[in-house]
Amino acid sequence: MGNRQAGNRGSKAVPPPCCVRPGGCTASAPAVPPLTSTNGSGITTNQASMQGPPMPLSEAKRWFVCRAPKPQAKYRMICLAWAGGNSTIYRSWDLGPDIETVAVELPGRNARIQETPLKNFEVIVARIVQALDVMGYLPPSASSPNASSSSSNSAKPLLLFGHSFGAMLATHLAQALRDRDEARRGKGREEKVVEVPLVVLSGMAPLDARGGSTGVSKMSDDGMIDYLVEMGGIPFEVASNRELMNIFLPAFRGDYTAIDNYTYSPFPPLPFRLICFAGAEDARADKGIMEGWKKFTSHVEEFAVEVFPGGHFFIKEHTSLVLERLGKRVGALG
Repeated sequence: MGNRQAGNRGSKAVPPPCCVRPGGCTASAPAVPPLTSTNGSGITTNQASMQGPPMPLSEAKRWFVCRAPKPQAKYRMICLAWAGGNSTIYRSWDLGPDIETVAVELPGRNARIQETPLKNFEVIVARIVQALDVMGYLPPSASSPNASSSSSNSAKPLLLFGHSFGAMLATHLAQALRDRDEARRGKGREEKVVEVPLVVLSGMAPLDARGGSTGVSKMSDDGMIDYLVEMGGIPFEVASNRELMNIFLPAFRGDYTAIDNYTYSPFPPLPFRLICFAGAEDARADKGIMEGWKKFTSHVEEFAVEVFPGGHFFIKEHTSLVLERLGKRVGALG
């Protein structure tokens, strides 16, 4: 952020993306549609319509970046970045031989920079589920697209980690995986279900306590750049390079459009262990606010909030500490 002050271009202050209104608030973001009817793979009809046409393996591979494949690992950790972020955030994350780290790469960034960013929250979640299935990261069904694919990946228990916008995605990804399994059981199938031993949500207020639309997606390019610098999302040197920002802004705008159009709909507690990470100086998602996630899991007794030094982007500022504590949490799973 250098010496640059937010608002240098005359932009007005706006609510931060994870703000919480006094006295609680109604959130605004699209939940994964309720379970209605399903197709042969156990995906709801609504989710299937969001997925679009069948996804080839070549496309599914673009959704994930695994810098250190670990075929013998016990777990596969799916990591989701904050708004406008990319897989590079997790490039140094190594949690030992038992955990293979796989970062989600949304369209419009890094190797996918030429692709149009997605702006619909439900579509993003549905496409991630579809890509997981095609890659062989999920237990296949007889009609699953990965049942006869050339992917050599074996399904492992999934750990989900998401920070900020990534935490929103991780929550609904967990919901979609739960619904997928329930749909299969509803059809009397005895197929292997998805194992999700742990979901870690970081730096995001609970879905039912968010402060509504951020307004960021409607900002001018200059206003958005000032906002991102004020948030600490991009350094001053990058923000000052307009040619570079013209490359990055579509991804930011796409993600914030998904956030601003999101409407929360209550859903049953997730049947997965859930813990939260909070920055001590993050006013948008401090320990007290993060405690509100407790009702989103049926494993209430195992819920916990861990506090780290720093602000909203503490996972960048204190990566080693985050990995140390995350490793201990996963190790305690047995």
